[in-house]
Amino acid sequence: GLYGRFASNPGTSTVLGQALAANPSFFTFWLGSNDVLGYATGGGTNEAQITDAASFQTELTASLGALVATGADGVVINIPPVILTPFFRAVSWNPIPLDQATADVLNGAFAGYNGVLNALAQFQLLTAEEAAARQVTYAAAPNNPLLMADDALTDIGPLLD
Repeated sequence: GLYGRFASNPGTSTVLGQALAANPSFFTFWLGSNDVLGYATGGGTNEAQITDAASFQTELTASLGALVATGADGVVINIPPVILTPFFRAVSWNPIPLDQATADVLNGAFAGYNGVLNALAQFQLLTAEEAAARQVTYAAAPNNPLLMADDALTDIGPLLD
């Protein structure tokens, strides 16, 4: 993680230990996000990924207590609504509204690409299904798809070399 990049002794030092060693006059304390983030990004199906309440309370009390004991002032930050993090703020796969004239220009631009895909399928270098999955077409509609790389498809670069 990020801590490993600035740790004084990677693998043995801790964030809290380094904060205390710095003899702070002010601290920002933010505990908890990683205690629920794995659960949330994993689909919310494995509650074992959430730090149990007793362990969380123990760590919170010990860590915050150690910082306060230095005499430093500080602020405690709460966990933000997880669904507002960038991971969950994805753009829909089809957010592009197009009029007919724009759709025609885009389809003309992709005609050569689509033709190559059809030729690869005709010569059985790609299956017809894989060629169809790669076709790029647009329509006069409020919901055209984004064009994106799909790692699930076979790399056809070597076929074109």
